[in-house]
Amino acid sequence: MEIIKWEPFEGMESFFKDFPVTSFSRFGSGFALDMYKKDENLIAKINLPGVDPDDLDVSIDDDILTVSSSYLEKKEDKGREYFRREIRQDSFFREVHLPVSVDPAKTIAESKDGVLTVTMPSVSGTREKAMRIKVKK
Repeated sequence: MEIIKWEPFEGMESFFKDFPVTSFSRFGSGFALDMYKKDENLIAKINLPGVDPDDLDVSIDDDILTVSSSYLEKKEDKGREYFRREIRQDSFFREVHLPVSVDPAKTIAESKDGVLTVTMPSVSGTREKAMRIKVKK
């Protein structure tokens, strides 16, 4: 009988290659995301209630969509005696592997009514490697 060396982490890289990378705030609550293809575009819709579009950072690098933001309550009343405080004053970070190659240079990001919509034209061949996308209101 042949002895086979046990490699406990063999294959882990291939397992995580197609696994969607997701990071949330330190409180563990993330924002819902839908991604679908419409015509020749890949569309990502992310619910971001209460997040100012000016505070959003959207970028695409090597077919990974990254959305992040830091937000704080603009004005805090020190005279309040809170019984419960659940409205977040935090930051979030989310990365999603894109299922197809997209053109970051032609990507459009729009925020309306607490929903960020990122429209990414799919491409084949050469394209921009990395790019930040300005969010329109």
